[in-house]
Amino acid sequence: MIPKRDNYAIQAEDARRLFLTYDQEVILGTTAATADDDYLYLRFCGSDYRISRADGHLFRREGGAWLPSDSHGEVLTIFDYLCDAKPGRVPARESVSMSSLGGHVHTGLASASGPLEKAIDADPGAFRRACLALGGREKDGGDLCFELDLFPDLPVLLRFWHADEDFPAQLDLLWDKNALLFLRYETTWFAAGHLRRRIAQNMQP
Repeated sequence: MIPKRDNYAIQAEDARRLFLTYDQEVILGTTAATADDDYLYLRFCGSDYRISRADGHLFRREGGAWLPSDSHGEVLTIFDYLCDAKPGRVPARESVSMSSLGGHVHTGLASASGPLEKAIDADPGAFRRACLALGGREKDGGDLCFELDLFPDLPVLLRFWHADEDFPAQLDLLWDKNALLFLRYETTWFAAGHLRRRIAQNMQP
């Protein structure tokens, strides 16, 4: 029997193969990536990454080591940014909801209330530390609000509201108005999921 293959893994492999067909010098001239002979380097979601110029595999810096980091969220978001963003893109510096970007898929990730929200409600200090660890900057808005750079030239806004007698705790993810010049709408879903996972990881003691 041929083993089943995960659709996300297939998408990630396809993204790597597509990346290898692009002119990497053009990518370097139009994105925030830098490079040496062997790797492209890029900061994503508060971490430093390198991408093999030979095979497209990703590595994330952990301390002084580069560890393999090929989750579908990372692969699809990074390669979408590198390969499919629109020329001449600049952030609008105006935050909007995910639904305002024009899509209607997975909008629950843009304004959710689940285990992460309950954890933030119980320990807002851990959320603050997690956002600061990802390079976040405190802003006005909600009960807690941080601006983070998903990529060096693409900011997002996290706005948290504590639970009260009428509503559960809520974490809103707001995107730059020009986000779809950097990423496809579908990719914002993968990016949102990865960002939530990184926050949850950084909130752990």
